[in-house]
Amino acid sequence: MGLALFNTRTSFFHKHTVSHFVCFCSLAVLLCFIGHQQAHASSFDEWIQQLRANHTQKRIQAAISLGKLGNKKAVPSLCKALKDKNISVKIAVAHALQKLNDARATGALLETSMRHNWKLHWIVWRAIQRFDRAKAAPILRKYMSHPHMKVRCLAMGLSGYIRDKKALPLLLNNLKEERFEYRRQAVYALLLLKDKRAIPGLYRMLNDKHRLVRLGAITAMGKMKVNKAVPLLLKSLSSKNKLVQMSTIRALSDIGDRRAAIPLLKMLGEGDFMVRTLISKAILRMKKPNVIPTLTLLCKHKKEEVREMAVELLGKLCAKPRNAGILFALGDPVKDVRRAAIRAQKRIKRQCRKKREQAVRLPMAVMSVKLRSTKKAIPTKKKKSPKK
Repeated sequence: MGLALFNTRTSFFHKHTVSHFVCFCSLAVLLCFIGHQQAHASSFDEWIQQLRANHTQKRIQAAISLGKLGNKKAVPSLCKALKDKNISVKIAVAHALQKLNDARATGALLETSMRHNWKLHWIVWRAIQRFDRAKAAPILRKYMSHPHMKVRCLAMGLSGYIRDKKALPLLLNNLKEERFEYRRQAVYALLLLKDKRAIPGLYRMLNDKHRLVRLGAITAMGKMKVNKAVPLLLKSLSSKNKLVQMSTIRALSDIGDRRAAIPLLKMLGEGDFMVRTLISKAILRMKKPNVIPTLTLLCKHKKEEVREMAVELLGKLCAKPRNAGILFALGDPVKDVRRAAIRAQKRIKRQCRKKREQAVRLPMAVMSVKLRSTKKAIPTKKKKSPKK
């Protein structure tokens, strides 16, 4: 009896001590959480006040700390701090806004790009890229008519990057501006959008006065594969500017129109190694270019580099190993051209052998499939079990 009473008392006290211990732990955790929140709130208020301090280092430290805290209530104060005269403070504030990732700071960040500082421009670009696109796009559209050149150009570039198709009319309007910076940035933004409605406006920019605007339009025509632009692109092949020439060859390579094959081959003797490499890649990307007669003639060109390139292209495009150009190149005085001719012949023979093997294998495979389908299953006779 006494032992049973002792057991009940111990279990009663054990239960109560456990429940008290759990209550005490939960109360301690709650107090710690409240204390942390109060400390966080007090530190947040201190950092906000420190943004207005006279000392530059304190303002920078406040901006960095607010970015680390991650409290989005700091966004309005940080936007005001972007008007600071010190460029280091501006960079620290822009970094903090990038970490907070709030689209409300889009306008304030764009206005800071008035200063000529590449590092600040890069941070602003990266910060707005991370923002919510649905919230940032309307703000960017407003700044596309801003009087300051850098702000407007940055807004156009970002709207193209986030693929905001509602910005298309504003970008097309900027193509008519007098300043070439607006036209150039609008062209590159339309290139990123890849909207077919922009093709007429970009087509007009191929005849623009400024070289950089023409470069952007040429690249856009290539990326959007506009066959209509091939005649104008062929005219720009005769440009004295090497950059325009190379971007035109790339654009014609992207379009892949056969009309550009022979004009490109005529340029082999005029350009340097880079131009010749781009031309060979462009011709190989075209579907069935009728260039074998032209390449055969180029095997007799004065320049050895042109002869070598023509022989290599014949090896990749020609189907007959006894081509007149390759046979002529086998007796060329230059060693590299002779080697290229030997490689071309081997390549063509290998391709011919593969085609013959495939031609033999294909009918055999078809016949075996037909035999399998027509073959009837032979009925097997079941053995009768012996009678018991």
